[in-house]
Amino acid sequence: MVPEPYQISVSDEVLKDLKQRLSTAKFPDQLEYADQDVWQFGAPVADIRRLANYWKEGFDWRKAEATLNELPNYQTKLDVDGFGDLDIHSLRREAELNLQFGFSDGINKKGFTLTKYAETCHKLMLQLGYDQYVTQGGDWGFSVTRAIGLQYPDHCKASHINLVLGQAPKLAQQPLLALQHAISPYNAREKAGHERSAWFMNEGYGYNLLQSTKPQTVGYALADSPTALLAWIFEKLHDWTDGYRWTDDEILTWVSIYWFSKAGPAASVRIYYEATHPEPFSSISTPTLRGWIPHVKLGVAHFPREITVVPKTWAQTLGPVVFQSEHEKGGHFAAWERPEAIVEDLRKMFGKASPKHVSQPDRHSSGRGSSCGLAHNRGLELRGSLFAVAKTAAKRFVGSISKKDACGSQVEQGHEQMKGQRRVADDRDDTNSDQDHQSRIEDNSFVSRTCILQETKPDKKNARPQPIQAKTLLLSAQRARDREQGLAAIRAWELSTTSHEKEMRERERSPSLHQRGIRRTVRRDVSRMMGVHAVSAWERAVTRRSRRDQVGGQERPPRVEKDVRIVLWAARRA
Repeated sequence: MVPEPYQISVSDEVLKDLKQRLSTAKFPDQLEYADQDVWQFGAPVADIRRLANYWKEGFDWRKAEATLNELPNYQTKLDVDGFGDLDIHSLRREAELNLQFGFSDGINKKGFTLTKYAETCHKLMLQLGYDQYVTQGGDWGFSVTRAIGLQYPDHCKASHINLVLGQAPKLAQQPLLALQHAISPYNAREKAGHERSAWFMNEGYGYNLLQSTKPQTVGYALADSPTALLAWIFEKLHDWTDGYRWTDDEILTWVSIYWFSKAGPAASVRIYYEATHPEPFSSISTPTLRGWIPHVKLGVAHFPREITVVPKTWAQTLGPVVFQSEHEKGGHFAAWERPEAIVEDLRKMFGKASPKHVSQPDRHSSGRGSSCGLAHNRGLELRGSLFAVAKTAAKRFVGSISKKDACGSQVEQGHEQMKGQRRVADDRDDTNSDQDHQSRIEDNSFVSRTCILQETKPDKKNARPQPIQAKTLLLSAQRARDREQGLAAIRAWELSTTSHEKEMRERERSPSLHQRGIRRTVRRDVSRMMGVHAVSAWERAVTRRSRRDQVGGQERPPRVEKDVRIVLWAARRA
């Protein structure tokens, strides 16, 4: 069925019923406390009373309805597996789609998970003649666009998101990205984002828990009381924006669309339950959509007052990121607050003049002809930048160790420690990833550890060293030689990366070479990390033993055999 033009038309009886319910509304007392912002308790009674009165006496729905009908509204029928034909309302024929919201059919049958939302959107695009397309989403659009990319990677060529539910990179999955994240300090945006995310999880997440567990219970209030619906939504419009000055008409237009929706306002909360309880209908859960999704290029927009604000390195764990932007102003409803910012992002990401250009698929295209053309260059750029970080860290580590003659040196008892900070990402459960900002702690990074070797003063009384001195010098020489063997593993790894560009070109030509190259790169990266940790462990062991050996001014016999075992272990690891 071809989409047909659609006109929004709310009956007079429905409008009359709304005003009658508003006229009999009861309001609670205002909870107050000295020097407290009344918004900390929820939507203030004074604001809700004023808006409810205006909704009843002054708000002109017919005017708002006429404005909405100026948009290109369309309706079509789509056959969704297991749910039959559904009337779907969409805008601009090929753009925004609303299910359970607005003027599409509602679903009162269990099992309409995020995969069904993705299926509906995909089938709409196919019905319109678009075999390949790109997506943009915020709020629930994040999860739906991610589900589309996971299920239909041959059709969805790229996605742009403005809600970023990324997680801290893990060493086992993204070793270089995890290293970059560990040694890079927070910038001002990320520090403020940590506070914003913590506020949301501690003070603003209650609605989500309720709607994710007992949507039917809260549905009674939303379906029966327009005042309850107004307070429920207005709180989010206030808390989730970046100081946006909502007009009364804007607020009531939003709330009226919920109240007049075809499925009723209670249907809008069911997606929370379906997303968190997908089984047995779907194996794709919310944590899955917050993980790595390959093949679909990703653009990311960061807004400072979003409900969850994460570092850019976290966004890179979602997929092959080709575009990221950081905006100075904007919140959760960025498409409403800052539409020009979203449009500018899309133009930069998909515009032909952009160096990060992602080609837009043609209508009626099929096969591989309209796939995006950025994978190789952007991959080299990302890989090169991460390797530079790792290489710099290794050089700083090597450079921090004095290279004096080991035969005339002894390990000094004092061991200086340079003050540094390293952020450590806590491997928590995916559902608690929004709180992972608190898992970074202060620590001494391996690049900050130093081992100071000082020249030994000759014994004035005896030209030949005493036996205990000879043992000390022998131990120092053995340790220095073993350290060099351990560091040689790192140097060998660095030399092996000089052929990286040639490998990347070969991978592009052959899928099999590409797969082998990925495995080889991962093994190489993991081996390098293990080698670094082995050398770091050796340095710590040397420091501890040197301190023990010189306690009370008395030296103890060296343990050369254990030193050899440590170096052999490090060599095998590297």
